[in-house]
Amino acid sequence: MNHDDPLSSFDVGDRVLVKHIQPGTLMFKGYTSFDEGSWAGVALDKPEGDHDGTYGGVKYFVCAKYFGIFVRPDQISHLLEDNEKGSDYAGDEDSFSDDGRKQEDLQSGIFKALAVV
Repeated sequence: MNHDDPLSSFDVGDRVLVKHIQPGTLMFKGYTSFDEGSWAGVALDKPEGDHDGTYGGVKYFVCAKYFGIFVRPDQISHLLEDNEKGSDYAGDEDSFSDDGRKQEDLQSGIFKALAVV
């Protein structure tokens, strides 16, 4: 592991969080022709980026238009996926409660009950 590389703990393909709020996938890490230093190229989950992986006429990675962003290494962190922790994620459409009912059905029932009150 290269300790001089600020992105040494990241691999291309890692799920990351940009600026603590934007989830995405690390698609590029290294040096660019547009500025000095190390950069992280991320394909965001939402179209909140600036490009499609091509910047300044150079294709660094491929993603959908407006999903790509370049940030400095200190602006990304590892995004822990629910399956890496082995936890149940309530937002998963296949999540079930202890009695076998789908989580989303329970949530809609709660909202209906609140509307009646």
